[in-house]
Amino acid sequence: MQVDKEAYAIIFGVKKFFQYLYGRRFTLLTDNQAISKIFGEHKGLPVMSALRMQHYATYLQSFNYEIRFRKSANHANADAMSRFPLDISDPENEIEESDAVELSQIDTLPLTAAELGQVTAEDHTVQKLIQGIKHGHSVEAKDRFGVEQHEFSLQKGCLLRGIRVYVPAPLQKRVLEELHSTHFGTTRTKSLARGYCWWPGLDRDIEDMVANCADCQSVRAEPAKMNLHCWETPTAPFQRVHVDFDGPYLDTYFFIYVDAYSKSRSKYAGPSRPKVPSICIARSSASLAFRQSW
Repeated sequence: MQVDKEAYAIIFGVKKFFQYLYGRRFTLLTDNQAISKIFGEHKGLPVMSALRMQHYATYLQSFNYEIRFRKSANHANADAMSRFPLDISDPENEIEESDAVELSQIDTLPLTAAELGQVTAEDHTVQKLIQGIKHGHSVEAKDRFGVEQHEFSLQKGCLLRGIRVYVPAPLQKRVLEELHSTHFGTTRTKSLARGYCWWPGLDRDIEDMVANCADCQSVRAEPAKMNLHCWETPTAPFQRVHVDFDGPYLDTYFFIYVDAYSKSRSKYAGPSRPKVPSICIARSSASLAFRQSW
């Protein structure tokens, strides 16, 4: 695993300074002797090496480089900038890593933290939840959307569920438009949204948005064509009868049935739909019509 990390560090550095390195000869210094052997310009990659290592080696083949091994004790200058102590007299400038991640999630949305915090403070549906988080007391399940309370946190007045930002109703339309700006399908848009934001009914809102998007519907795949089912031709009267209810029309319901063989039609009217099953009415009506035909 450590070899993979060391290899990726080299790939990251080469990609970072691609415009300065491509087309020029340069030297790679590493304190991992295995990496210096694997990526050596005069040695091939072992056949049984991991697939990602093969990808790294293939990428480096497009560069003119020389790799050298240097002991860690001699790498005193490699991390000078990242490990040099900062003279910080104001502790308020120190931000914990978890806070930095949450603030980054908020900045990703097409909203500012101040705007989101103000609208969240005016959202009455989360007021009890916010107070419970601030004062450390539990709230009822209906006040936390049926979600465990420990999943929620506050960051500059903004409510988060894990690392996903809660978006109040007045701002949801703007976030949905941003999520669907590239007209991804329903599944891809849901996957994208679940990484950044959350509110009750988010999946349903995405489905409705995509279903009502004219651009998405114009390029969607047409449903599979099915063969039409044709009724068998009857060979005798009342072998097959089609029945249905119609109404109310002028406070009247109609029971209509059509004989498929003779195409004769009959109807019965009443002030309301009958309480007996339709099959019973159809049988009695067909029996009466059959007797009248004789």
